[in-house]
Amino acid sequence: MAKTKISIGVRFIIFATTLAAALTMLSTTQMVHMKDGYTFLPSYKNSINGYSFKATYKNWNSFQFFIAVNFLGAAYNLLVIILPDGSRLWKLVVVLDMVITMVLVGSCAAGLETYSLLKNGNIQASWQPICRFVPIFCAKALGAIVTCICGLFTSTLLLFYSFHIIFNPLLIKTEDDT
Repeated sequence: MAKTKISIGVRFIIFATTLAAALTMLSTTQMVHMKDGYTFLPSYKNSINGYSFKATYKNWNSFQFFIAVNFLGAAYNLLVIILPDGSRLWKLVVVLDMVITMVLVGSCAAGLETYSLLKNGNIQASWQPICRFVPIFCAKALGAIVTCICGLFTSTLLLFYSFHIIFNPLLIKTEDDT
């Protein structure tokens, strides 16, 4: 597969969305001070009138995975954009596109599941919802996840476009066939 203006543009969109998702999640944090009566949050800083809780991506491994995978997806697509046309690595690019797309699926799913736990909780596991206490954190996390899903959708479209170029599923006659 050679570079086309379409593939470069789509890769730039993937680069921008995955980088934006990673940077948004990386900068998402909120500190709240809890009064007595909410005993389900760990007390990081004890005080007489309650305790403080800092919601950050570091509290959840799935958000850390989300950030790492989105940075990986951004770096990979940037490297493919600057890859020369005559390189022999283009045969490997389609395989790596599929791998990156599948890992993005996993990171989006993990991030969305963690957001669901933060928003709704899990009563059977005694996990209380905390989005009512840290709404800014939850809103930014959801924004990062939606941005990642947009990048995932674009990456899937690029993968289908690559398959179409390589395998010619409609068996359309090209100049090479004559």
